[in-house]
Parts: sequence; structure tokens; C-alpha cells
Amino acid sequence: MRRVLAVLGAVALLVGLVAGVADRQLLDTSRFVEHADRIRQDPAVARHLAVDLTDRIVQQQPDLVVVRPLLEGALQSSIRSSAFRPIFRTALAPLHQAWTGSAPTTVVLQVADVGAVLVAVSRTFLPDATQHVPTGIEVRLARFGSGSAGRSALSGMRTVRVLSWLCPLLSMLCLGGVVALSRGRRRRALGVVGVIVAGTGVTLALATVVVSFVVSRAAPDTLDGALVDAGWRELAGPLRNAGLLTAAAAYLLTVASRWAAPVLGVTAWRAWLTTMRWQELPARTRSGVAGAATGLGVLLVLEPTAMLAIAAISAGLVLALHGLATLAREAGARLLAAADGRRQHAAERTADGSAETAGQTADHTATDERSRRVRIGIVVGMALVLLSGLVVWNSSGSVASALLSADDPTACNGSPLLCDRRYDQVSFPATHNSMAAADQAGWFLAEQPDGVIDQLDAGIRGFLIDTWYGQATSRPGVIANTEATHATALAQAEAEYGADVIASALRLRQGAGLVPEGPTAAYLCHALCVLGSTKWEPLMVQVREWLQQHPRQVLTFILQDEVSPATTAQVFSAAGLMPYVYTPSAEGTWPTLEQMIDSGQRVVVMNENQGGGTRYPWQMSAFEELQDTPFDARQASDFSCRLNRGPATAPLFLVNHWLNQSLSRVSASRLANSDAVLGARLDQCQHERGLLPNFVAVDNYDQGDLFGQVLRLNGLDGGS
Repeated sequence: MRRVLAVLGAVALLVGLVAGVADRQLLDTSRFVEHADRIRQDPAVARHLAVDLTDRIVQQQPDLVVVRPLLEGALQSSIRSSAFRPIFRTALAPLHQAWTGSAPTTVVLQVADVGAVLVAVSRTFLPDATQHVPTGIEVRLARFGSGSAGRSALSGMRTVRVLSWLCPLLSMLCLGGVVALSRGRRRRALGVVGVIVAGTGVTLALATVVVSFVVSRAAPDTLDGALVDAGWRELAGPLRNAGLLTAAAAYLLTVASRWAAPVLGVTAWRAWLTTMRWQELPARTRSGVAGAATGLGVLLVLEPTAMLAIAAISAGLVLALHGLATLAREAGARLLAAADGRRQHAAERTADGSAETAGQTADHTATDERSRRVRIGIVVGMALVLLSGLVVWNSSGSVASALLSADDPTACNGSPLLCDRRYDQVSFPATHNSMAAADQAGWFLAEQPDGVIDQLDAGIRGFLIDTWYGQATSRPGVIANTEATHATALAQAEAEYGADVIASALRLRQGAGLVPEGPTAAYLCHALCVLGSTKWEPLMVQVREWLQQHPRQVLTFILQDEVSPATTAQVFSAAGLMPYVYTPSAEGTWPTLEQMIDSGQRVVVMNENQGGGTRYPWQMSAFEELQDTPFDARQASDFSCRLNRGPATAPLFLVNHWLNQSLSRVSASRLANSDAVLGARLDQCQHERGLLPNFVAVDNYDQGDLFGQVLRLNGLDGGS
């Protein structure tokens, strides 16, 4: 039983260390961006990426082959340039949640936007080299890869986060069980546990050297190979250090188990080494030592720099730990000496000299035992603190989406001050094309950093989504519009992004010739479903679950409905949302948020194209209830507050606030959503239209200050 627990403990510790490093270094946004930025500057990565991007450009514009070397050089310089750093980091941070974990290639291509960002930077810094590059190739792609890979990787991320704290905990329980089951020999068992943990840590550290050697020589001279090599070099150091810190903690446990001499067992170790006879050791031990020596010797020859780094770090840890333990032991010895002095002074007052001598001898014996126990306790405590600290350090690495705390039973949408206000007297933060999210599998041209549920968690309460009929295709995970809606979808996409951009995107997606097949279902698509789709009903099931967990929240869905009201009703019914939908009253006045929450009807649904009529009265006609602003601005100076859709008498006011810049939506959103731009426009529109902006709809809601501006509109910026 003890042997089984020991093996399980070692395996769990090894898995936990690797998962912890992955969690901390790859799933933490700030650290991931740092690693990716260093990978970007790797000469091999930059060279291969420039070649790959040049190939794409020349394929689209064959005449550019005459300036290919110039173009490659311009792109390579841009990739490694310090001027590219802020653009790279800005683009990567919001896309970090879309990382699939399958390979670094995906991330680099996402951030490079298949050449678009690099071409833009090259135009700025190297105009002569890129003057012939056509603008049609500047395609903003927030996702690159198959949907199935993204889904499996997101599931893998969650697994890594759990393993990073669960496996070390299981390891400590198993190894603690080894000690607990060793009745009468627990001190020796503690030493065995120390050896197991130290061996696991050293194995991990040495494994990084082996993998580094293999990767540096086996990785092909391609973009993928360069990314793997550079990416591994970023991870090798943290993995090695985690292993060595674990071995250091185990070393303290081993020392404590053998502690008989006054100075950390050095005398005992020296005596053991001087009396050891090689031939007297068991054959298995001799073979193990010889094999280890052979492996270490080979690694020293093949990777001398890495092995010397491990030796230097190990020596430094041992010296530092011995120094700390000795300082702590001396402090404890002084405290014990002070206590013994008081007892000795009392003993000197006894009348019987022989009894006094015997008592002093007993006191000295007791003092030595207490001193030994104190020293052992200090070292064991240091080891446990080091191991526990490593577990906490690893498991605290991930940056997950922040969830809302339990709803305040006195608040409505986060504030008690909103409860007595009518629905049309409240401003709601909203997202444009809410479903087009960078962290959702298969989405090109994403306009939000994450999906609807994460947006709910962040505080978004209004969702502008597009509903279409779609069908599966021969490519797994890729949905196409039905034949009846394809022409309309293509026209809408080309009108918004331009025909060249859509043609480029379809080529990269290999979606131009996909044939819809299988049953028709309702999907959320931004016009062309092959460029990104989310099946509508499963998402609304998650919305219903979110509503159950947040009973004091009122939501709004504004649908660009390319599906029928009957299909919308079917989706809401199948998702279990019908008890939540709001049906307008005959009086035509909006209830307060408190009244909506008390009634349970706290999901407002508006259709832009076709209302639900008398059969589905909860599907309100959007532009009978809403009036909005134009949504065709390409730069901040284009923003206008003039009436766009809906009558001027409509009670609700939607401010469409985003810039149609397909190349740089994130940086454009940072500008558009800033206090200076968004705040000024909201004030202007409220003044010109005489209405409170009820819905402030933006792209990339995490950029700028959407929430702060909505709080200000609601009069809550000074507190709730």
C-alpha cells in the first residue's frame, strides 16, 4: 500500500508541477503576452512568418513577385520592430481568451491577422518597400483554425486549471499517507518521501534539458518548427525552476529525517560517504547509480550550458536553505538556553548536591532532545512552507473571467437606485454583434473579445445579435447559410466589409464553395455563417441558466432577425426562456425594473425586421419601440446623432457607437469607447434628441470606458 501511494504521489506531483507552470505561464494573460512578444522577436520566427505572409500576398497579387525580396525584408523588419510591440500586445491581449492551446502558430497568425497588421505597419515605417501592396489583402481575422480544435482546447484549459492545484494536493495526501502508515518508522518514511519528491523535481528539471536538445535539433526549418523551438525555450526555464524548487523542499525533508549531528546532519552524511563500499551496495542500486551517472554525463556533453545552470541553481538553493535553517536553529537554541538557565538557577538552590548533579544531567539530556526536535521542526516547517508556496504560486496563475457576486436582493441591475425607474428611464451597456466573439470557435471578423455569457458576467445587459438559417457542410464545425438566404447574407457582408475583404476571408476559410447540407437550424451569424456561427438554442439555454443564478438582472435582446418569429419562439421555448420574456402591457407604458423582476418577466426581445404580432406579442417590433443613430462611421469625426431608424416619438433610444474599420477594430474601439469620444457623443445625442441613451452599443466592450459612461448616464458614477 505504501509503495502504491508513493508512486501515485510522485506521478500526481509531476503532473501538478507541469499543469501549474502551464496555468501560470500560458493561461495568465500578462505572462502569455510577454512570452509571445519574445517569440515574435525570434529571428527564425520572424523570417518564416515573413516568408509565409509574402506567399499569401503574392498569391493574391502575382505581379508583386518582382518585389518579393523587398517585401519579405519589410515584413521581417516590421515583425521584429520595437515599433510593432504596442500593436502586437494590444491585439494579443483581448485575443488571449481565444487561444486554443494546440500550437503557438494559431496565436501568431491571429495576432498578425494573416498579414494585415504587418502590412499596415510596413506601410508606415517602410513606405517605399510596400507602395505596391494592394489594400484588398488587409483582412481582419480574429480567428484562424477549425472550430473543433478551439472547443477541445478550451476544455483542456479548464482541465489544466484544475490539475494545477488538485494534483499537488493529491500528491501531498498520498505522500502523507506513506508517512502515516509507517508506524514506528516514520522518521525513515519522511526521508523516503523526501527522496521521492526530490527525484520528481530533479526529473522534471532534467527533462527540460532533454526536450530542449530534441526540439532544437528535431524541429523542422519551417514556421511551425521555429514557433515550437522559440515557444519551448520560453517554457523550459519556468519548468526547470519549478522542479528545482520542489527538489529543494524535498532536500530539507531528507535532511530532517537524518538529523542527528548538530549542524544539519553534515557529519552523518560525511560518515556515510566515507564508510560506503561500492561493491557492498545492492546490484540494483549500483545499476541505478551507474545509469544516472551515464545520463548526467551525456547531458553535460550535449547541453553543458543548461546543465551548468541547473547545477548553479541547485547549489544556490542548498546554500540558501542551509543558511536559513541554521539562522532559525540558532534563534531557537537561544530561546531554549534562556529557559534552561532559569531551570538551572532553580536547581542550584537545592540542598542535596548529588541530587543537584543528577538533576542537571537530566536537564541537559532533556535540553538536547528539545533542541533536536526544534531543529527538525524548523526544517520540516520550511520544507512544507516551500512546497505549499509552490502549490499556491502555481494555482494562482490563471486569469479567469470575473463572475458577478451574488445579486444584492435590494438592487436591480446592480443598484437599488434603479429599482424604481421605468425600463425606458435606465441606460444599459450593450454590444454590437454580440455573438461575433474572438474566444468562440471558428469566428472570423470578431467584434467582441468573448462570448455572450462572459459578456453577461462582465456587466453587459443589451445584446445586438443576428439570426440566420444555416446548415452543416462537409467541413466539420463550418456552417453555411441556406441557399435561400446566401445571396442576402453575401450582399450584407460585402456592403459592410467590402467585396475584396470578404473574398479574401472566404479564400482563407476555404468557404466559397461549401455546399449546405443536413437539417436547417437557427444560428447566430454576422451575415455569412461560413465566417463564424453559433447555434442559437444552446446559447439561450446558457442564458437561462445565467438568469436563474442572477435573479435581479434585466436583459434585452435586439435581433436582426433573418429567421421567422415562429423560429424565434421555438428557440426561446426549447431553451426554457418563455417564463422570462416580457410581454408589453395594453397601456403601452414600461414597468419599473423592480416590477419586471418581481413578475419574472425580465428579458426584453425586439425584432428589427418582423415583429411577433398577436401570436408572439413578446417579440416587439424594434423600430416601433426604438429610435437609433447611424452606424456607418469609419472615423470618430463621422459619428452623428441624427435620426436613423424608428420614429422620433419612439420611447427607447439606441446609440450605435462603433467604427467600421475591419483592419483595426480593437484599436478603433479603444478610441471610440474612450471617455473623450464616447462621453462627448452621449452628451451630444442626449441633448440633440432629448432622450436618455437607453442602449449604448459598442464593439470590443472591454476597451475604453463603456461601463463608466453608462454609470454616469444613470447617475451612479458617484456611487450606487
